[in-house]
Amino acid sequence: HFAQRLIYDGDANGNNGMVVIPTAYDTFKNNDLRKSTWMLIGTQYQLTNPTQPVQGTEEYRGKPLSEAKYWSNDWIMYRLTDIYFYKAEALMRKNGGTAVPEALRLVNEVHSRAFKASDVAQETYTAATLTLPELLAERGRE
Repeated sequence: HFAQRLIYDGDANGNNGMVVIPTAYDTFKNNDLRKSTWMLIGTQYQLTNPTQPVQGTEEYRGKPLSEAKYWSNDWIMYRLTDIYFYKAEALMRKNGGTAVPEALRLVNEVHSRAFKASDVAQETYTAATLTLPELLAERGRE
């Protein structure tokens, strides 16, 4: 996030955005809310002049963004979602690659928020649909 330097008293800032390659983008279902709320598709236009496309930050190209020589970003951030997926993966690998109830609970708890309430039942993973490749793909979508 662009304000992480101020929040965590570090020297580095995030970029406040992400770029997704088409093959990764295409793994999202059309009813997946992450696809429509986390990503901006197509040309973006300036807020103050809606006819003018955003060109990025060319004014900083080739210039140093910080005078810092030694970064004080010796902290890490991770999401609780990552921990859920790590545990689910470990449980599945321990069980020969098959989803156990706890792995299903962890993954579905995260996965369910990606859909409207009316879509959750049909999108819920089962022991048959949550395979290791699908778990890793879902983790990638997260």
